Amino acid sequence: MYQLNDKPSAIKEIQRFLYVISQKEKTLPHVSVDGYYGDETRLAVLEFQRLNFLEESGTVEKETYDTLYKTYLEILDELNASENGLNSESFPLKLGDSGNDVSILNSILRELCNYYKEISPPYEDFFSRETEESVKQLQRHLLEEESGTVTESFLGKLKKEADNRKSFKTN
Repeated sequence: MYQLNDKPSAIKEIQRFLYVISQKEKTLPHVSVDGYYGDETRLAVLEFQRLNFLEESGTVEKETYDTLYKTYLEILDELNASENGLNSESFPLKLGDSGNDVSILNSILRELCNYYKEISPPYEDFFSRETEESVKQLQRHLLEEESGTVTESFLGKLKKEADNRKSFKTN
C-alpha cells in the first residue's frame, strides 16, 4: 500500500500511527514524522509486523495498515480514558508544541473535520498554524474564548464532541 515513492502525507500518517504506538509498545522504534519512508520507518514497520504476526515485508499493505490504524485508535482511546493519559504539565497546548497530547488533539481535530466542513484537518505531528486555526474555529463554534490554545478541559470537550458525533452518525 505505502512504499518508498508514495506521497509524503500518506507516509506521515503511517509515521504518526507508529509514533503513538511506540509510546506504549517500547520495542517499537521511534520514528520521525517527516514524510520520508526511509530505513527508520521501514524498521518500525517491520517490528510492528513482527509484534502483530503479520507478513514481515517492511511495507504497509492493507492488512498492516488496518492493524496499524486499529492499534493507533485503541491506544488513543486508552490515553483519553486514563487519568494519566494526558500530561497536565503540558497544558495549555499552543503553537509549536509537540508530543502525545498534541497527537491526541490533532487526531480529534481530524475526526471533527468530518462534521465541521470549515475545519481543515491538521496533518503535522505538532501544533501547527493549521492546528491553531482549527482550534479557533471550534472555539468559536463551541462558544469558547477564541485563543487558539487548548486547555486540558477544552481537549476533553473536543473529545466529547467527537464521541457524540460518532454516536449520532451510527444511530
